[in-house]
Amino acid sequence: MKLAIDVREWAGGLHTGIGRYLLHLLTGAVGRGWELLPVGDGQTCLPASLTQLDLHRLPDAPGPLQDQWHLPRWLDVVAPDLFLSPYPKGPWIAPCPVAVTIHDLLYLDPRFAPSARNPGVRWAKRGYAAVSARRAALVMTDSTFSKAEIQQQLGIDSAEVFPIGVEPLAAGGLDREGLQARYGIPAQGGYLLWIGNFQPHKNVPFLLDLWQGLAGDYPHHHLVLAGRGGERAAAIQRQIHERGIPRVVLTGSVEDADLVSLYRHAELFLFPSQIEGYGLPPLEAMVAGCPVMVSDRASLPEVVGKGGQVLPLRDEVWQEVVCQRLNSAPLQQKWRERGWARARQLGAGRCADMVLDRLEAI
Repeated sequence: MKLAIDVREWAGGLHTGIGRYLLHLLTGAVGRGWELLPVGDGQTCLPASLTQLDLHRLPDAPGPLQDQWHLPRWLDVVAPDLFLSPYPKGPWIAPCPVAVTIHDLLYLDPRFAPSARNPGVRWAKRGYAAVSARRAALVMTDSTFSKAEIQQQLGIDSAEVFPIGVEPLAAGGLDREGLQARYGIPAQGGYLLWIGNFQPHKNVPFLLDLWQGLAGDYPHHHLVLAGRGGERAAAIQRQIHERGIPRVVLTGSVEDADLVSLYRHAELFLFPSQIEGYGLPPLEAMVAGCPVMVSDRASLPEVVGKGGQVLPLRDEVWQEVVCQRLNSAPLQQKWRERGWARARQLGAGRCADMVLDRLEAI
């Protein structure tokens, strides 16, 4: 199999769920002996484990319409058996079959995507994704929730569901003192953890309300909010200061190598998103042995299965359950073991093989 694949997600220094998905997929393809033809731009950096591949670079930030010019011409030259896009876009006219991946349609939701509040922009983005999907030989998505969204919003009922898996993260070398030195998390006392990008749908203000109600009962605990966020993280920091919410740590961007340490030392991982197309952080927490609590919205109940506690987005419910967890070591161990079991069901290698088998059949 000669596979061309868009890897622009691997922008220098940027670590994303889609980036990890691509890494597992390409690692599996290399193991099968496939010939890989990655295409990126001037900002794309191949992971250390794949630097043997020859990266073709498109003009920087060509934009979706320019993709319709540049990608088909490159595909004409390299003549692959298949082109795979990890996005809801692909060349409409190509010399080979095209597979596209629609992880979610959050960018069309005006509640969470500011650009989607402009009807013209929303119409254009929806139309572009719909044309790309209709012309593709295969449309993949991560969850039955996203499949239903694709059917409702794009009129595409042929999307096939392939869950994204996780593997045990590389052994974390940071102890509590190391986390304090690098990320400002106090070495003494426990902490509750959230990891994300501070986008509106991540529902971080809910966590602030939750912690404000709990902090007085747990004076030796902290709430840790991890991830890059720019202006949104700065706005959260201002809220914390203005409301006088105690013992909240914003770590900033966390290196991939340190994630497992962050998860393993946490007492609970909290993920109260209002909507997710999938949601990798809860699975990463499970595989690292951190008990998980998620909201009952969108794909999250489907993703965590019986491995994490699924709760309605009501402050009093979360407060009660957090207290139960922090006050009961046996209960924590029960959910830790359930998380491990769920993570084993969704191993990255197994999930990548499902995708590769399907691509091979096109």
